[in-house]
Amino acid sequence: MKLFCKKNNIALVFVSIFIAITISLSAQAQVIITQTQDLSFGTFGFKSFNTTLRINIQNNGGYTANPNTIIYIAPTRGEFTLTGGPANSPYTITFAPSTVLTGPGADFTIDNIRIRPNTLQTNAAGTDTFNVMARLTSLSGGAIYNNGHYDTDYDLIINF
Repeated sequence: MKLFCKKNNIALVFVSIFIAITISLSAQAQVIITQTQDLSFGTFGFKSFNTTLRINIQNNGGYTANPNTIIYIAPTRGEFTLTGGPANSPYTITFAPSTVLTGPGADFTIDNIRIRPNTLQTNAAGTDTFNVMARLTSLSGGAIYNNGHYDTDYDLIINF
């Protein structure tokens, strides 16, 4: 995530998450995961550092933001395509329930991480698509978010 500038006590922030995917297969297969859209909280500003900022990326790809948030570029859910999997096979995705974005200022928390659809299964060609959504929350109480780069790595583990 990058913090672009700070004008009139409004910090403009760009957030995107780097997702690393680990695949666990019991059978020999050449599974490839392609990220077709980044999980990103877009570009946004704070109205006040004294109040929590919250952005939730919804299952349908839309988003909600609390009144302390000014959205400049809309957040997007992460979209992925799986190819080369076993035909007509169910699979699961496991992940940590939350993570922290760190940078030169206060940290953000990312939680309420969800994978959709709820039922994951490859088709006859061994392909499928899934989406990743989450919620971003700032600290409150005057925590300062300085200009700079905020980032984190986040692992998804795919099990067939």
